[in-house]
Amino acid sequence: MCKRVLFYLSVFFLTIASIFFPAVAFSENPEIETQDQDVQQLDEYLVQDKSVVGNVGYTGSRLGIPQKEIPATLEIIDQQTIEQRAYRNNIDAVLGAVGWSGAFSPENGAIFSARGFTGNDIQILHDGTRISNPTMSSRPFNSFHFDRVEVLNGPASVLNGEGSISGTVNYISKTPNPIRHEHQALISYGSFETVRLGLGSGGPTGIKNLSYRVDGSLNDSDGYVARTGYRNRQLSGALQLDIRSDLSVTLAGEYFMDDIDSWNGTPLNNGRIDDRVRFEAYNVSDNETKANTHAIKLFANWNPAGLFEAKNQVYYNGAKRDWRNASAYAYDGDTNMVTIDALGDVRHDQELVGNRLQVVFPQPIFGFANRFLIGTDVSWNDFQRSATFACDGCDENVTFTPVTTSATNPSIGTFSSFLSAPLNARTTFTEIATKAVFFEDQFKIFDNLALVGGLRAEWIDVEATVQGSGDRLANSFEPVSGRAGLVYDIFPTTTAYTQYTTGASPPFPFVMGRSNLPMQTLEKSRQVEVGMRQGIMGKGEVNIALFYIKKKDVLTPVPGSPGVFDQIGKQSSKGIEISGSMRPIPAWFIQGNFSVLAAEFDEFVTRSGASLAGNEPLNVPEALGNLRTSYRLNEFFEFGGSVRYVGRREGDNANTFTLPAYYKLDLYGKITWRQFDLTLRGRNVTDETIALWSEQDWGYQQVQLDEPAVFEFLLTFHN
Repeated sequence: MCKRVLFYLSVFFLTIASIFFPAVAFSENPEIETQDQDVQQLDEYLVQDKSVVGNVGYTGSRLGIPQKEIPATLEIIDQQTIEQRAYRNNIDAVLGAVGWSGAFSPENGAIFSARGFTGNDIQILHDGTRISNPTMSSRPFNSFHFDRVEVLNGPASVLNGEGSISGTVNYISKTPNPIRHEHQALISYGSFETVRLGLGSGGPTGIKNLSYRVDGSLNDSDGYVARTGYRNRQLSGALQLDIRSDLSVTLAGEYFMDDIDSWNGTPLNNGRIDDRVRFEAYNVSDNETKANTHAIKLFANWNPAGLFEAKNQVYYNGAKRDWRNASAYAYDGDTNMVTIDALGDVRHDQELVGNRLQVVFPQPIFGFANRFLIGTDVSWNDFQRSATFACDGCDENVTFTPVTTSATNPSIGTFSSFLSAPLNARTTFTEIATKAVFFEDQFKIFDNLALVGGLRAEWIDVEATVQGSGDRLANSFEPVSGRAGLVYDIFPTTTAYTQYTTGASPPFPFVMGRSNLPMQTLEKSRQVEVGMRQGIMGKGEVNIALFYIKKKDVLTPVPGSPGVFDQIGKQSSKGIEISGSMRPIPAWFIQGNFSVLAAEFDEFVTRSGASLAGNEPLNVPEALGNLRTSYRLNEFFEFGGSVRYVGRREGDNANTFTLPAYYKLDLYGKITWRQFDLTLRGRNVTDETIALWSEQDWGYQQVQLDEPAVFEFLLTFHN
């Protein structure tokens, strides 16, 4: 308790000093300089300069350099693109990026696959802050609240700390516009009684140098599978005070809640999807998947006369998450019966507080252009997890027998009706204290040739205790991550790059906050990537990247020793990603991407001792791509569509069944009148049966299915 109090006080006083010392030291208050951000060109898009809250994004680099000078595959999906493509949530937005697949899983949240790795190997950030492991904290957030979504392919622990083996997603919130007022609204109605609403406003408050932003949304639906409705509410806002032309402070807050009638996947019939159960769910009648989260953030930016650029962020995140489900289902197609197994009741109570401070020095070195960054990051993550499980043979204290019911006319009782006695709750208290120092540099050897490098050292202390049992575990990790890259402008429209980068991610016990398993070291990855960006006669651009990733120290079970693990596993992937966009004529726009990869376990064994070496990891597509086009007939009418292809994926690590490849076709037509857009959109218009993701937490053959053919009317307004 004393350590936590001292930590909070240290963060508080560091924040006060970083914000108010520059204001006192430089007391003049010239008029705020203005510029029209709306005319900013894509090739001049600075990853950190679009907005104050966006300044903490730094998904590709914290140096504030143009996107084309970053030696990595980085895609920025801004709000205009989100609206154009009608991305409803964070999952839709990320799946539009090259090489990414995923789904929403009630067990694991918004979950993704990139460059041959899945789940907690991918880092999820909110305004540059990592809340927790994605499979514990990810939710289907409403995309209406995003200024943009930044998607970085490849390891990136050097930028944001442990948690990034193969990719990073950063959700950047909308922020105040101190120049002019902005107002947005949307209302949508579609299949399965789906309703979406969004209202947003921002601009000057009328009080000198003070601007605001506020956004609210809701999303309700009955769901496209029986008894799987969902509801979510989201509210975000910010106040920005421009103390001087070189000093600003922003206070931002967010609230999110959702309540989902869980559907943990459709059971397969001998490895195949059976249309008889496509729209059935088999959860307990009193199931729960819900969350309440809130965040407060304080940002300070200080850029005195080009001497340096200092940025500080203080953040607090709180969350309560609840699950109560029967998660595993086995389908016997011959008898048309489903067996229901694997009860779980899990409660999360989390508090995260931290401070990130960084300073960029843009001064040249010996006449060579140079940008150097140094920063510190400290955080305290207090996590309480109460969990109870029962399945056939998994809880010694409770007599549990799986329930069998009709597959097409299920009769399923409550959670407690499955049990002969109440479950024994296991509550684990985990405290994670993290301290980090990081560096980044861009050194221009010539105007068209730059070296980019970075280094991050972390000190992570983990302490976990189990209530009432006396079990206690404490461990420390000291990962060091790095990046070295070279960017070369061969011609004004041709840029080549190469980079070597490393990443780190926690092993399973660290992820789940359990104290009954040993924690040895972090899983580590390294990547080599080469790429090229090529302009096309001023009408478009093509990007190509080739990569190889190797992950080691993968936690694997020791055969014949239940509950004992060793970090001997290895996994690798290699592939190519191609993306591009083009506007052949002003009215016609084309954008697409495609990726091919090969991923495998180099060394991995199961609890029974079987070797999986040479097998493909589950939920990793061999190939996937997106192709989109739009055509504007005149100032009033536009139409277009997209097709998405996802190749075959293995359904489990043992490679006993396969998820088939699929195509998904979406079409839309839009009418524009003044500030209003009315859109009719159809998704999966050919009504394909699509298996998005294999659910393998309990070892059963079941998959998350995508929506059938659905249609929606969407009305949007922009001032």
